[in-house]
Amino acid sequence: MFSFGGPYGGGFARGVGFAGHHRHPWNMDFDFDFNFGGQKRNWWDGPNVCRSEEKSNGSDGESSSVAHHFKTSTQVCESSDSAYKCTTTIQSAEGQVTKVELYECCHGFSRSSEDFGCPKKLQLEDLPTTANSLGLNDLLKAVSQAGLEEELARGNFTVFAPQDGAFPPQLLNSYLVPGEGISLRDRSWKFSQKPFRDEEEEEEEEEIQDLETVVLGHLLPEPRRLSSFSDEDVLQTGSPLDSTVRVNFYSRPERMTTVNCVKVTSSDHLASNGVLHVVEELLPTVTSSLVDFVRQDKQFSYLKTALARVNLVSSLQKDGQFTLLAPTNSAFQRLDKGLLDRLMSGNPVCLDKVVKNHILPNVICTPIIQGKAKTRNQLNAYVNLTRTEDKKLFVNDAQVVRSDVMATNGVMHVIDAVLIPDDALDLVSVAKKNGLTEFVQLADAAGMTSVLQNMSDVTVFAPSNEAIQALPPEVMKKLWSDPDLLQSVLNFHVVPEEIDCRHMFSNRRLETLNPKGRVYVNKYSSFPFGRQRVSTVQCAPITERNVASCNGLLHVVDRVLLPPSGNVVDVLAADSNYSTLVRLLKKGGLADSLQEEGPFTLFAPTNEAFKELGKETLKELEGDSERLASILKLHINNGHLCCSGILHGSWWHPQRVRTLGGHALSLSRDYRGQALVNDAVIGSCDNSATNGVVHGIDSVLMPQRRQRNPWYMYL
Repeated sequence: MFSFGGPYGGGFARGVGFAGHHRHPWNMDFDFDFNFGGQKRNWWDGPNVCRSEEKSNGSDGESSSVAHHFKTSTQVCESSDSAYKCTTTIQSAEGQVTKVELYECCHGFSRSSEDFGCPKKLQLEDLPTTANSLGLNDLLKAVSQAGLEEELARGNFTVFAPQDGAFPPQLLNSYLVPGEGISLRDRSWKFSQKPFRDEEEEEEEEEIQDLETVVLGHLLPEPRRLSSFSDEDVLQTGSPLDSTVRVNFYSRPERMTTVNCVKVTSSDHLASNGVLHVVEELLPTVTSSLVDFVRQDKQFSYLKTALARVNLVSSLQKDGQFTLLAPTNSAFQRLDKGLLDRLMSGNPVCLDKVVKNHILPNVICTPIIQGKAKTRNQLNAYVNLTRTEDKKLFVNDAQVVRSDVMATNGVMHVIDAVLIPDDALDLVSVAKKNGLTEFVQLADAAGMTSVLQNMSDVTVFAPSNEAIQALPPEVMKKLWSDPDLLQSVLNFHVVPEEIDCRHMFSNRRLETLNPKGRVYVNKYSSFPFGRQRVSTVQCAPITERNVASCNGLLHVVDRVLLPPSGNVVDVLAADSNYSTLVRLLKKGGLADSLQEEGPFTLFAPTNEAFKELGKETLKELEGDSERLASILKLHINNGHLCCSGILHGSWWHPQRVRTLGGHALSLSRDYRGQALVNDAVIGSCDNSATNGVVHGIDSVLMPQRRQRNPWYMYL
């Protein structure tokens, strides 16, 4: 059973419901029909039960790149009062084989729910007599006018019989006179279904309808009960047009069977020479594929072009079970002109997502839509389907203006609006939709809007509105007054490859559109003693991840990424608060190392921190380069550690990092959230460099320094 989940506990369930019998691949048999009163007998082992079997082969095992030595089988069995049906699917290295076994009362016999086998013999009349007993007067009139009475009484057929009132009066009163010697499949084509017709075409078609063809299109050339059909079965009718009927079963929101999307109101009326199933309406004659409809109707020229651009024409021309939600030309023309131009002549990846948003992988007939439900499309995204109280149908916000246009490979519903998924919009449109107005304004001022719209497979780290507004006024003024500088800064936010958060790992460096800049991405976690997780880029936390667009991914960050001015030593040298540290790094022979590739994290004591050591201690260190280098290495980590990566941890398992000298530093936060390394307070966080990051601390880290009381953060 295939199911389509509904947003309100509803949705659609496909296939015929079964009465609790399921055989699993490991050959364990679960039967929920408990029997405590002796040996259980299967009713289908009784008398007058006919068995039939069908086999079909699925994918060829040779096409698989991996062939396993074992095979699996799954069996699903369905039961009703008069039929028992088991579908067994066997998957092996040779491919997939599906076997359907059907046990049902032989023709002319029936049973009650408590009977063993089918003991009751029925007194059957021929099809015309049975139709008469069911009150199908219009059908009999049509059969008579078509000259098919004798054939219907003698042949063996399945008849999908339209209930009275389904035949248009002008068809029953047709002036066309049927010819002599009528037989199946020998009529010329005069009746067809078109998806969208004007009044003049409608009148012309009504005048030339061939009643014989219509009636023959409701006949199958052998008697079949509903239990013998499977969901999505496509069957050849007796029509000379070689038209087909498609059978669909639904079990939710109500049990329903449809034939060419027409509801079956009653079924399995047995006659001596066939079976009648009563349907609500005349069955449409189906001879064209979905693509044929689109090609032939001028109302779908935009859709026709779109299908061709994304190479989906052949897919919708082959056999299948699709639902096409078809926007008209006027629907396309109501789109924003810029968006329409980009879709129809820009990046085809965007258009591909739009088109696939309109294709469902199963046939959804509108009679089953009651209230609200949802089903998935070819993007694996949900589409909402609604029938309002006044019987109007909607797909998301688009109204269905014509429904259930049957094709040989599915069904088409014509809609009055184009369904644009978020991930079919370009990066700029997605940024607008997510409220990133400040970023969009900056991109426009830098002349980068078209670049971001037309690039493919890119990643944009977009600062939030609050992040941009938090920039110092003098920085903002400089950016607005210098478009080249602004473009350089924005290029630092764009990576020319699509990277979602799953592929971001610590210390990974990504090239940006800024030729002089790379960004570091990192992931931090308090696992296994906590659930805190943080992802950063250039130490800016990513607050919203993997926002999809048609040409890339967008990640929202909580600060503007400014390109660093130089390496770690350059960052220190540019700030007079670290002049003592710069001097000592040179004396200790570490300054050159810190200008290499990295990445490095430097916990940088300020000048005031060194003063707290005292002049004598500082003088001793400067005189002993080996000891000085050893102490300075306590402040350097081979990695890119951001302040956001210092998490609230447990006192018995503190967060630690290894230094360049091999010592372990303890990282923590006090009860106020202040970041600490050992006992030193990190006062200045995340000063980015081209090869790492600098954090200013208020004391010098010494090897002999006693660790702080682990309860300090709670004091």
